[in-house]
Amino acid sequence: MSHGKLISHGELEEARAWLNLANGEDHQEKAPRPAAGRRRYSYRRRPAVHLVLGDSVGRDARLASRYPRDLVIDRCRGGATWTTVLKNLQDDLLPWLHAKDTFHLEPGHIIIWLSGNDSHSRSTGLGRISDELSLQVKVSVRETLLRLSEKQPATIIVLGPLPRPDGQVSGLA
Repeated sequence: MSHGKLISHGELEEARAWLNLANGEDHQEKAPRPAAGRRRYSYRRRPAVHLVLGDSVGRDARLASRYPRDLVIDRCRGGATWTTVLKNLQDDLLPWLHAKDTFHLEPGHIIIWLSGNDSHSRSTGLGRISDELSLQVKVSVRETLLRLSEKQPATIIVLGPLPRPDGQVSGLA
């Protein structure tokens, strides 16, 4: 693996500004502080770029890296399903690939956080899984993970689907 060069502070700020625009944000949020008693860096590492795909649960979580120099691109959409994640995958990967290549960032984690929109009806709140839908979801999951693995992220993390009690559609427990 080629490590290229470390990016300058100016290049990192340019990357942050570009990614904020790509995420639909026009302001810079501060990175989370490290937990008490933890060192900021346990070793010298190059900044990484991470990608979050998913539905409103993933979007509303506003995931951030514990490393302040890392970039997190949030491409979550309310109501997303495995099928829509797969459909939008090529477009959603573009900002991640651009940041990685242009700013010489390490490929970080790709997180997929879906809460079960595939199998729950918005109108009734009840599960609606059939053999046909189950097969469609399985095919979408497999194809999504295969395409993501071709991009060689550090890891692919899948969160969900989360169980929902009957009639529970608001996402609140």
